[in-house]
Amino acid sequence: MEKDDAGCVNCGVPKEVKTNATSNTNTFRMHESAGERIIDATFSDNAAKELAGIIKENYAVRLGSQQIGNLTQLPTTNEINPLVDTFQNAEVITPESSVPSPTDSSELLHIDDVERSLDCSEKHWILIYAFYISEYGKNTFNKGSVQKRYKESRDADSRMSNFSNRWKSLFPDLIKTIRTDELRLTDKGINTAKDLIAGKWVSQASTATGGKKSKGKKEEDEGGKRQVVRKSSNSSTGSKRLTNIDFYPSGQESLEVFFKKFAVKNDNERNLLFVYYFQEILKNANITLDHLYTCYDHLNLRIPENMDKSIGNTKSRTGWVETKDRLNLALTTAGRNKMKFWDKKS
Repeated sequence: MEKDDAGCVNCGVPKEVKTNATSNTNTFRMHESAGERIIDATFSDNAAKELAGIIKENYAVRLGSQQIGNLTQLPTTNEINPLVDTFQNAEVITPESSVPSPTDSSELLHIDDVERSLDCSEKHWILIYAFYISEYGKNTFNKGSVQKRYKESRDADSRMSNFSNRWKSLFPDLIKTIRTDELRLTDKGINTAKDLIAGKWVSQASTATGGKKSKGKKEEDEGGKRQVVRKSSNSSTGSKRLTNIDFYPSGQESLEVFFKKFAVKNDNERNLLFVYYFQEILKNANITLDHLYTCYDHLNLRIPENMDKSIGNTKSRTGWVETKDRLNLALTTAGRNKMKFWDKKS
């Protein structure tokens, strides 16, 4: 084969022609709003010319007789880079209708622990069960699954008879309907459940059997959340303040100093601390509901409207105290373990 031959003279195979020319790589980035769509495309100069023609035709249709200009001429690198940088530095806006990122389960108590320690209204118990069933607000759920879980844990004639009314009261503020029998927690519903579980605010359990409000109690709306506020009185099922208790014993911690060492979330924990203080620090052998009432009053805390029910909840939900009768409250082994491994304030 000669140097300038186009191919082999014997077999006719064309000679391979090598070229040092390279095709530039170009990046096209498109950004849209109202639903957010970002498209990245990488292509050669030849493909860019074809794409430019398509864009030109598209805009010609949309803009009518407006002059589009010569889009068949590929922009230079210096012209493209500032545009690419502009898009890359643009703020990405999340649509309002998007679902919030799910809560890390490691940050929350297990539902069994919540049931043992939390004291809140039945309406908010329903919300909490929906929160856990939906995997912390990540998934959708239906009424049947929540009602079944609520019945298993909160089964009582008075509670179940009022389930429908409490269920309806969660809509549309805390729960919204996606379609028939498919529901989702609202952002507010998720945050309310998380705040309840974390003890950031208190939704006091109703003391009336039928869910009616008791005398001396009113509700205030704080940031869209219902919070029960009670008048200070001595009407807690006959409990009274004892005047012969020395809360500043010589050589021992005062009740106030002792109490402030603990990060307390609810009345169950308060009841445990008060029983422990009387039994282990003041060495009182006969601890009554009046003693607990006096502690609440001495520390200027909200006094449970029904001390009998309050200590009953502590016993049934946590197992921390033993309540043989109103005159004999005592720590259990579970209560001592709770005190032993309680994370105190730093």
